[in-house]
Amino acid sequence: MSKPMSKTGKRVLIALAIVALVGGCLGGVGIYAHGELTKPKFQLDDPKVVSAREVPKIESVNNGTEAAPLDENAVFDYIHDLYTAAIAADDVETSWHTDVKLKDYGESMTTPFDASDENVIRYILKQAGDQLKDNVYPKADGVLKSGENGVFQFDLSRAQVTGITAQQGRFNDRNEYIDDEFYYINFEVDPSWVDVGAIPGSETYKKFTEVLSPAMTVHDAKFETQSVRMSFKVARQYDELLSAEITRSYRVKASVSLQGDYAALAPDAAAPFEVETPYEATEKISFFYYGAHFNVKWLAVQPDDWQALPARVQVHTDEAQENFRLTYTVSDPKVISIDDDGVMRVEKKGVTDEEVTVGMRLEYKGHTYTDELTVYVTTLEVQNDESR
Repeated sequence: MSKPMSKTGKRVLIALAIVALVGGCLGGVGIYAHGELTKPKFQLDDPKVVSAREVPKIESVNNGTEAAPLDENAVFDYIHDLYTAAIAADDVETSWHTDVKLKDYGESMTTPFDASDENVIRYILKQAGDQLKDNVYPKADGVLKSGENGVFQFDLSRAQVTGITAQQGRFNDRNEYIDDEFYYINFEVDPSWVDVGAIPGSETYKKFTEVLSPAMTVHDAKFETQSVRMSFKVARQYDELLSAEITRSYRVKASVSLQGDYAALAPDAAAPFEVETPYEATEKISFFYYGAHFNVKWLAVQPDDWQALPARVQVHTDEAQENFRLTYTVSDPKVISIDDDGVMRVEKKGVTDEEVTVGMRLEYKGHTYTDELTVYVTTLEVQNDESR
């Protein structure tokens, strides 16, 4: 008759069983992981955004190498061509307005007042800021052929641009590289490009004095341009200028007198006094292009997959669907079909290895826009790539 197993022996057997079980699980996980890691994957060149037009020497700020010297002449011509083409086009909407900065400067204002009374002058200018933006400077929204309708004209020469910087992508506040699909281009412009002598006689200056008139009368004003900066953002994949900003910074010397409730602040209510202050106006221009583009050059899918086509279709906001025609074509409809909503389905079942061309065609306002996408149908694993 066998002897009953002691408690210690039972514990040893249980421990050995647990070790065996864990080892088996780990072994299974290891085999699965090895299988996943060694499973054949669909391989093709990385489908990152490709520039429609490569501009000499513009490089990604994230490329980890020292950038070659920038071809400033080529960059100037590039921006000039994009801008003039956009404002002449009947299929590019242009919108513009001007922001005004009258406060929060590092440099001081000069007045005959003490600090507390000077704050009143600052308050007057601050209150005038929104009115200047809304009522003084020209603004427009969604204008076609804007070059004929009041938008800024690209009237500066290469010689008037004293410095040019250009880069692909940027870093955010957390030092993360973002926006690789854009070019960021900046011009420093000779301040003499601004005709300051013409400002006091302009319609803008007249409206400016009218906005201030409830609080002060401007008897005379002289403007000195401190700097001019231009910034441009380009969607390099589509060769589209998305925005332009022109910032003009001035130092203004003016002879003024206070009116109404503010008159008592002046040392001599009957006599004008001198004020000197910074003033900055930033003209902001944005562009919206009609058209149809695929966002990537190629796409890999598996049999029985379905997904929305990676397409960008742009027409006027809230345009009625009957006013434009969007169609798709497929080189082999037996392999891929596309419904009216632009959803692609892989129809072919089983083992396959196909290359299909998907075409997109937009007909709108007398223009026809086309683009093509290569779709690879494969039974291999398709790796998701956020850089597409």
